[in-house]
Amino acid sequence: MTRLEIYCDGGCRGNQSDSNVGGWGVYLVWGEHEKELYGGERDTTNNKMELTAAIEGLRAIKNKTVPTDVYLDSAYVLGGIKELPSIRSRHVRFLLD
Repeated sequence: MTRLEIYCDGGCRGNQSDSNVGGWGVYLVWGEHEKELYGGERDTTNNKMELTAAIEGLRAIKNKTVPTDVYLDSAYVLGGIKELPSIRSRHVRFLLD
């Protein structure tokens, strides 16, 4: 069975300053199908953008039984996932780049 691949990233310029801007992006691949999701906010943090990318990537999964690999570069997000076993499933693997 084809695995769904989800690549997540987020960042913030001027993290924790009075005037900053952040963004997040998700790239989903399933076989020959590709989809991009993205967004941004003002007055945010790097961690919030990293979390938003992971959350939006997981929300985009239409068929929850498809085996899924999630790639991310945030130890903060991965640590949160490991602490919340309710969001883990036998179909999803989280891989830290």
